[in-house]
Amino acid sequence: MRINNRRITVHYALIQALYWISYCLMINFAGVFLLDKGLTSGEIGLVLGLSYLFSACLQPAAGVAFSRAKLRLNQCALGVYMLIAALSLSLFLAPSGKVLLEIRVIALFTLQSMMQPTINSLSRGFEPGGVKLSFGLARGIGSLAFSVACLAAGQLLRHMAPSVLPCLYFVTASMLAVALMAYRVSGERQVDEDSGENSSYGEMLRSHSHFLFFLLGVA
Repeated sequence: MRINNRRITVHYALIQALYWISYCLMINFAGVFLLDKGLTSGEIGLVLGLSYLFSACLQPAAGVAFSRAKLRLNQCALGVYMLIAALSLSLFLAPSGKVLLEIRVIALFTLQSMMQPTINSLSRGFEPGGVKLSFGLARGIGSLAFSVACLAAGQLLRHMAPSVLPCLYFVTASMLAVALMAYRVSGERQVDEDSGENSSYGEMLRSHSHFLFFLLGVA
C-alpha cells in the first residue's frame, strides 16, 4: 500500500503540474496572445472578465453534473480536456474574425478555470480504496510547475510569435487528458448511489443561505 500511495501521489502531482502549466500558458499570457490577434486592452479585459464570470457560475453546475454522472471523476475531467484540446487546436489551425476568436477564447478560458475544483477533488477519489496521497506535496509541485512554465514561456516568446501559444495549449491539454485517463488504481471505486442523497445547487444554497454571500464576495 505504501508503494501505491507513493505512485498515486506522483501521478496526481503530474496532473496538478500539467493543470497549472496549462493555466499559466492560457491566463498569464492571454494579453500577449490577444494583443497579437489585434484586440484592444478593453476587449482583452472583457474576454478575461467574462471567462472568470462564466467560470464562477459554471463551477457549481459542473460539480453537480459530475456527481450525478455514471462516470468516474477523472473520466468527466477527461471529457472536458478533450474539448479544451479541440478548442486549442481550432485557434491554431482555423484563424477567424475577431468575434468568433473572442467566443472561442472565452469558452477555452472558462473551461480551464472551471476545472480547478475538479482537479483538486481528484485527490479524494482513492480514499474509499484505502489509498492516501499527499495533496500538499502534489499541489506544491503544481505551483512550482506554474513558476517554471512562466519563465520558460516568457523566454520562448522572445524568439517565437505569440501565435504559437494555442499549439502549447493543445499539447498540455492533451498530456493532461492522457494523465487523467490513466488516473486510477484497483482499489478505486465510485461512491454507492444509495450512500447519500444528491441535492441540487439551489437546494444547497437554500439550506446554507449565508454561503451565497461568501460566494458573491469571492466572485
